Formats: sequence, structure tokens, C-alpha cells
Amino acid sequence: LHVMTDVGTTLVQDQILATSCDDLAGTCTAIPSQELTDGNWVWRVRAENGANYGDWSDGWQITTNTGVGTEYSFDFEGSLDPESPLDFDPYWVDADDAPNGNWTKYFSRYRGSEGTVEGAYNSIAYFNHSFGDAIFESNMRAGGDDANLGFTIIFHGTFDASNDLDDGYVVKVTEAGTGILTRFWRIQNGMEVESLGEVTWTGDGGEYPSPSSFHLYKLELFGNTLTYSIDSHELYTLTGLEESLCDGMFGVDVEASELHNLFVEIEEISMYDMEIPPVP
Repeated sequence: LHVMTDVGTTLVQDQILATSCDDLAGTCTAIPSQELTDGNWVWRVRAENGANYGDWSDGWQITTNTGVGTEYSFDFEGSLDPESPLDFDPYWVDADDAPNGNWTKYFSRYRGSEGTVEGAYNSIAYFNHSFGDAIFESNMRAGGDDANLGFTIIFHGTFDASNDLDDGYVVKVTEAGTGILTRFWRIQNGMEVESLGEVTWTGDGGEYPSPSSFHLYKLELFGNTLTYSIDSHELYTLTGLEESLCDGMFGVDVEASELHNLFVEIEEISMYDMEIPPVP
């Protein structure tokens, strides 16, 4: 086994003999003799029989990451709960966090299956930083009309000049009666164009969980894969995210907030940018 930089010029590992091979079948194991720093690497193997060696295989790329990347963490005060665009609290994000980044908060006309509804607004906030591989965590809850209870988490989002969500993906959290229902959608030109699956979390026994109570929602994005968790319960894995949309912004959306008297209350949001520079 050899491990080298992704440009193939520097060997990082000397030859290591594989162990635990089962008579030319099954899986062989080789443990490198030194740790690799964070970055992109290539590994390759060749067969050995006494003094005879085969050709090296093609290389396979691996990425090592021992840290949590760059963290953006924000405390929130109050809720995303406007009575009208003019009443939207400009200090929703704790002012002490202002040096760490900037949130854009705005209202968008409701665009659902019923079309535009006069006087009904989405209440949306997104963080002005584009993430590729990243982790999003937020402890939050929904409130308002029980029949429409819920909120939406935006990821890999892009926004147009009017601050409307243009392209990306959304995770729609709603009350299911038997737990928390989460639906995954592809957004294109501001519209839901493709359902990517759904999952209902029924909890750990006892009473069913509800989005009206605080829960920790976590999205882990690596390459073209999303892993979704609630309260450390891994619930859903979504693969095949479009390569052209494997980076973008995180945000929170309350659909038709004024029409249904809905809001989302957030205690904290943490986002970790996991992008790793390549090994020189």
C-alpha cells in the first residue's frame, strides 16, 4: 500500500504489508504507520508473492478531515414571526454575533399550489455565506396554527435579486399527528419541482414528538449526499444531489406565516464549513 499526495509526486507511506487476507478472498487490511494531515490523498496497492511483485493499481482518492472546519454560530432572540413586512424584527439575530456574519431577512409572496395569496407572506432568513461540504445544526421549534404547523430549512440555496429563493433544496418539517414529518424537495426557479422523499420520526416511545417542541435538527452535507438527523437520531440519507448545486446558502423559511399565524423560534444555529484545501 502506498499513500501519496493527489499530484502523485511525494510518497507519504513506505510499503505496508496487508494483513488479515483470507486465502485470496475477502477483505485485506493495512494500517498506515503514520497519520495523514487533513486534505486530499491518493492510495494504491499491488500484490506480492515472495520476491515477486505485481503492477501498482490505479490510484483512489481519499480525503482526511479530523476537525470541524470553520464554525459560524449564532444565538437568536425572539422568533421569525412578522405581522407585516414592516414589523419584522431587525434584531432577530443577537447583535453580539454581528461580527461573525450577516443574515438577510425578507418576505416573499406565498407561492404554493394555490398560487399567490394576497396578504400572505413567507418569512425567510438566510446566512450570507456559500457552503459546500458542511454541517448545519439548529435547536428550534414551530408555533402557530396547529393545522399548518411547521417550518422549512433551506440548504445549497441560491437567491435572486429580490431575495427570493431561486434554486436549491428544502427540508420541510411539519406536524404529522404520529410524529414529525419531514419532506425533501428540489427547488427550481422558486418552485418545488421534484419530491426527493420523506420520513416520519415517531420518537423513542411514549408521546409522539412534535415540531412545536424544541428539537435539534442536523443536516450533514458531503459531496452529493445529505444525512438528516433529529435529536441525534439519523433518520434519512439523500444521495444524488446535483453537482451544480453542491454548494449554496443555509436558511429558514416559514411559509404563509401571516396567513396561518405561523412562526419559528430558534435558540441557536451553528454551521460548520468543512471545505479542506488540497495538499500542496
